Amino acid sequence: MSSESAALLDIGRLLKQARLAASLTQEQVADLAGISRPRYRDIETGAAAARANTLMNITRALGLEMMLIPQAMVP
Repeated sequence: MSSESAALLDIGRLLKQARLAASLTQEQVADLAGISRPRYRDIETGAAAARANTLMNITRALGLEMMLIPQAMVP
């Protein structure tokens, strides 16, 4: 598995955890983020990448914020 595929799966897992913790459906998150449910599903399952703007809309729909952290600070 490529590092890009692994990153997409990791992001998707985090989004799913946040969605379930917020007791939201995929449809609700997609509506709040301004995207279709199939598009959200593909992002959450790691089947598709998303633009930064789309990820920001999704995270805000989940009550989260995205942060950019220098790679040197990531364990």
